[in-house]
Amino acid sequence: MAKLLYNLAVKGVDYSIDGNGGPECVQFIPLWQRLCETLVFVPLGIYCISLAWDYLEWPQETRNETRIETEEKVYSESNKGCMAMNGSTCNNSSPPSPSTSNTLPSPSSSTVDTNIGVEKVASDKLDVLPSPLHAATHFAPDTTMTPFQQQLDDLRIWILGIYGMVFALEMIYKAMTNTGIFLANPCHQTTMLQLILLLLGKNNPRVTQIFRFQMYVMPGAFFALAFPILNTRLLIGEVFIYFVQHVFILIIPFYLLCLGGHYRPETYHNLAWPMFSMSIIVLYHFVFLQTVGYFTLVNLNCILCPAISDPLGNRFWRIAAFTHQCILVPILSKSYSYYGQIISSYLFAAHEEKGPEKIEEEDKKK
Repeated sequence: MAKLLYNLAVKGVDYSIDGNGGPECVQFIPLWQRLCETLVFVPLGIYCISLAWDYLEWPQETRNETRIETEEKVYSESNKGCMAMNGSTCNNSSPPSPSTSNTLPSPSSSTVDTNIGVEKVASDKLDVLPSPLHAATHFAPDTTMTPFQQQLDDLRIWILGIYGMVFALEMIYKAMTNTGIFLANPCHQTTMLQLILLLLGKNNPRVTQIFRFQMYVMPGAFFALAFPILNTRLLIGEVFIYFVQHVFILIIPFYLLCLGGHYRPETYHNLAWPMFSMSIIVLYHFVFLQTVGYFTLVNLNCILCPAISDPLGNRFWRIAAFTHQCILVPILSKSYSYYGQIISSYLFAAHEEKGPEKIEEEDKKK
């Protein structure tokens, strides 16, 4: 079984093709340089992850002292009597009335409404969900759909099916050519993440962090389309599938942004998510791809030697690549999220201007 899997993964890799791998590719840079770069990038990636972790905007509030202090400041600014998230009672300017001091508030009372209202103020400023007690109440507007969103959501199963077929064809090509190891490349991992997002749906709170992370691996498709590596794709339709898959990688996030719900990016000023995501990508390349590629002689995502289409294909291509990627990828991701939400808002506005009656008339005419 192990031999069969190895044959499916590596046996068909042609090392004679430039940039595909082989001893010459492994020896493109000396071992000491490879180790030095690894010893710099790996600890740096781990440090950046630990630095960014406390500043990530999570779907549910994480209990720590920094967040509690921030919450207390938000509640003090609201000037309302409430029960704070950390369990302490806010000081009211006026004492409670005798009629309400000895009775427990009902779930429909104004006290609960006040708590929810103030808690929503805090969550808006922190870009996090309130406590689990009121999580469903807070997200009720997000989980409801406009007619336009309902139409888009009806297409989700079809998009999932077509996208899944494209990726299935890519896997079939890899199995036919015995080069399944290339499925470890980031673009294929991005496709898997996006298929999971489409499968889970907008109402699943788990998709928020997956969606935010894939926004920082998605820009790799821009570079793959700008500098395509096609000299290893020799079967009929293999080049076509390459472009279709990478176009899907670019358009799926916009579709998810239009669906709304839990498909939402972090706030624009947040730099923790770019730092966290890029650090994960760096570790994935230097720890996993480089190790696997070094022992199999396969140039996974150009970690062993530069691609033939790389304009910076010298011995320092890895330093140059990760430097400009750490600058360009966050810019591309933030810009995509910003303009994607603007365009989606125009689409919603245009759809609302038509109104349901005009849409029904157009459907009848068709």
